[in-house]
Amino acid sequence: MHTLKELTAASAFFLVSLVFIIGDLIEDYTNHAPWDHLIEEGIMFVLIFGGVLVLWSRYLLQRKQTQVFRVDLDKVRTELKKYKEDTRSLTEGLSLKIDKQLESWHLTKAEKEVALLLLKGLSNKEMAAIRESSEKTIQLQASSVYQKSHLASRSELLAFFLEDILVLR
Repeated sequence: MHTLKELTAASAFFLVSLVFIIGDLIEDYTNHAPWDHLIEEGIMFVLIFGGVLVLWSRYLLQRKQTQVFRVDLDKVRTELKKYKEDTRSLTEGLSLKIDKQLESWHLTKAEKEVALLLLKGLSNKEMAAIRESSEKTIQLQASSVYQKSHLASRSELLAFFLEDILVLR
C-alpha cells in the first residue's frame, strides 16, 4: 500500500516525463521526424499516462477500502465496548469468586498470580517473562497451585472455574 506522498512523488515524476515526451514529440514533428519514431513516442506517452491513471485509481480504491475498514473497525470497537459494559458486573463477580477460591486454597501471592495467568491461558514462558522469573520457577509454582487445589493440571484448573458458567443447552 502506497502513501499519498509516495504516490504524489511517482506521479510528479511521470508527469514530468510526459511533459518531456510532449516537448520531444512537438520538436520531432516540426523537424519532420519519421512517422514510426513519432508513433513510438506517442505510444510511450500513452503508456506513461495510463500508468499514472492506474496508480491513482489504485490509490483511490485503496483509500475507499481503508475507509470501509475504518467504519467496520469502529463498529467492532463499539460492540466490544458495549459487550464489556454489559458483562462488567459479571466479570467483577467472577473475579471476586475466583479470588475467594484461591484464598481458600491458601495460595501464596506468587502462586495466586501464576494461577490467574494459568486461567488466562499464558504459557510458562510468557508467565516467566511477565513475572520476571525463570520458567522452572513458574513450573514449581504451578505445581504448587495444582497440589493445593487438589487438581491435576491446567485444564482441570480451568474446568473448575468454568464448569458452572458454561451450561449446555
